[in-house]
Amino acid sequence: IRHIRLRTVRLDTLNLSTVQLDTVLLHTVFLPTVLLRTLFLPT
Repeated sequence: IRHIRLRTVRLDTLNLSTVQLDTVLLHTVFLPTVLLRTLFLPT
């Protein structure tokens, strides 16, 4: 039982890390494009 629990915990941590990576990628790619769009929209 302990082994299975350890495995699930590891999977959870992996999922968390991937989600964090996704959010970081989103912030580094999505935010600058939105900023650029808002900057270039008035002109």
